[in-house]
Amino acid sequence: MKQAINFIALNSEYCSRGRFVAMDFAKKSGFTYFDDQSLLCDLKELDELLKTPEINESITLEIRSIHERLKPAMIKAASLGPCIIHERAAKAVLKEYEGLFTVMIQANDFEQKLLHAHIDPKVKSIQTKVDSIKEEDRSWITDYIYNQDHIRRHYHDTLVTMPWGGRTSYDLILNSDRLSVEQCGDLIKAAVRLSGQ
Repeated sequence: MKQAINFIALNSEYCSRGRFVAMDFAKKSGFTYFDDQSLLCDLKELDELLKTPEINESITLEIRSIHERLKPAMIKAASLGPCIIHERAAKAVLKEYEGLFTVMIQANDFEQKLLHAHIDPKVKSIQTKVDSIKEEDRSWITDYIYNQDHIRRHYHDTLVTMPWGGRTSYDLILNSDRLSVEQCGDLIKAAVRLSGQ
């Protein structure tokens, strides 16, 4: 017998609009939305460390330390009822919970990612209509986008055995280039409904 979906761990590529998908789903479904900011605090210092090409022992220890601080907050969030948690390897905490469903939001069109980059405070001062981005801005925004995914991958793969972004790592993978935020939210909601939640 299939288990009703009660908890969703949602990962997303940077600029795939995963956060907005999670929020849209929560609004439609009655699930509570959580992310690292609502669960713990600002993690900018850790993310700066994660920019390094290779993860060394001290960074691994730092990730595990942050994870241990996030863990009780995620457990408390799950105790409050059905919820969707965006990013920060929620799967590593909730993997033993009955009714866990994992989702990845991807976007393969890099030009669209450049358009969506303006939502980040570090980028939004730049005109991000693709045809009007200055070449020097385009270069650093491109590096910035790749770097954000690098950070997410390092954090996830330190804590979860299945690789970040891998097709066998998730119950559902959605391409937000082909589907709107609302359509992605609707598909996750349909999966929950079909599970009997």
